Parts: sequence; structure tokens; C-alpha cells
Amino acid sequence: MTQPSPAAEPRHTADTTTSNALNQLHARAEKAEAERDAYRDAWHSAKDRARKAHTALAALHEGEQPRDDERIVPTPGQWIWQWNRATPEQRLEFAARLISGSERADRCVLEHHPAQIEQLKDRAAQAEAAIDRVRTYAADLDRAGWTQAAIARRIRAALDEPHNQPATTGHDYLSTGCLHGRHDYCNNTRGIAGPKTPAQCKFCAAQCVCHCHSERPHPDGEQPAASARPVHPDGTPYRYSEIAAEGWEHCDGCGQWGRGWTSASPHDCPNPPKAATEE
Repeated sequence: MTQPSPAAEPRHTADTTTSNALNQLHARAEKAEAERDAYRDAWHSAKDRARKAHTALAALHEGEQPRDDERIVPTPGQWIWQWNRATPEQRLEFAARLISGSERADRCVLEHHPAQIEQLKDRAAQAEAAIDRVRTYAADLDRAGWTQAAIARRIRAALDEPHNQPATTGHDYLSTGCLHGRHDYCNNTRGIAGPKTPAQCKFCAAQCVCHCHSERPHPDGEQPAASARPVHPDGTPYRYSEIAAEGWEHCDGCGQWGRGWTSASPHDCPNPPKAATEE
């Protein structure tokens, strides 16, 4: 029996080798084209995202104005410029301040703070007008006589002195000498009964309120006599404190002022005053 011959193996010719190589090349080309298309799509997508990002960034910086001086309240454009360049920590701080300010503004609106401020301004204006009227009234009292002038001084003290300022005396003192026009006697350091403190109450040290102890003219236009006080070389009268400090004395007989009068070297008065038992 004849044995079958083994199947003959295919024989590769030049044509079959070339065909396989071409198929492989086509497959590689198709893969390369697919990769190229994928890269191209990715590039276009990245380019589109970059364009959108550039547009968004431009919108973010739109309206900005550089801020050079931190001491000046920023404009809206300067505020945006500063916000866009702030660190995350600075932005959180800005946001906290904005929220706090917004809460305060809400409370002001709800509690009608603007209206209350206007009411306080109106009340302050009314109070100032009332004070001006009181000062005008005090000035009128000043010209109405000594009793009314004393009331005027109390009114002005109540208006001008601090509320916690204690009163230096309980009454307005007008010496008997000034009351009777003897301003020289009130200013003198010696009285009929002996040494005395010029222009001061002997019981409570209240100062005499007569016009002759200050540069303020008499309310009724009357001026003290020329001998009421000694005068400085420039012609300004001495104050009572200066008279007491420098040891000035006044002669009631001739109306002269002098210093250094003693029993050993007395003042030679051409018209000595008569003795009296009462001031």
C-alpha cells in the first residue's frame, strides 16, 4: 500500500514577502495617522482652553487701576487691582473685614442711625442757640446793676466751667468800699482797722467782683478814679494781686499810692483822712 506523501509546505516567493511587508506598513501608517489625529485634536483642545483662559484672565483684570498709596482710600478699580494680587491669607482677611463692615452697615440701617445722627445734630444746634440766648441775657444783666451783674457772672460760670469744677465760694462778694465808690480803699493793703487783704472777703476769701480789679470796664460805662490803683510804667493799672505782692499802700487823704511807708518814714499826707469807727 502506498503511503500518502506529507503535505507540501507553502513556498514563499518574492511576491508573498512583498505583500506582507506592505500590509505591515499600511497598518503602521494607519496607526500613525490615528495618533496624529489624536494629537491634533488634543492640540486644538488645548489651544481652545488657552484662549478661554486668556479671555477669562482679561475679564478678571478689566477695570483695574494700580494703587500706589496705601494711605488713600482706594477707588473700585484700585480695590480690584489689590484683590487680584493679594495672597490667599490677605483675601481671607479682606473678606472678613467686608463681612464685618456689612454687618455694621445693616445694624445702622435697621436701627436708623442716620436719622438719629441728624436728630442729634438738630438738638446740638438748638442747644447752641439756647446758650447764645442765655449769654445775651447775661450781658443784659451785666448792665442792669451790681445784683444783676452777680447773677450774670453765675450764669457764665455755669456755662463755661467744667461740670465737676467745685465752686470757690458760696457768694459773690462786693466790698463796701467799692459799693460806695471807694475803690482805692478796697485795693489797699491797709484799712481803718489795720492791715487787710485787698479785694477779698474776710470770712471766705471770695474775691471782690468790682470792675476795678480787672481790665473790664464798668457795666454802666463808669471808669474808676485815676487813684483807684497804681499804674505800671506803660500806663496799665496794677492788679490787686500785684498791689498786695509788691507792698503798695494807698493814702485815703490825698489819694496817692506808695511803697515803703513805715512809722519811721511815714507818708506826708497834705489832707489826712478823718478817723472812723466803721468801714
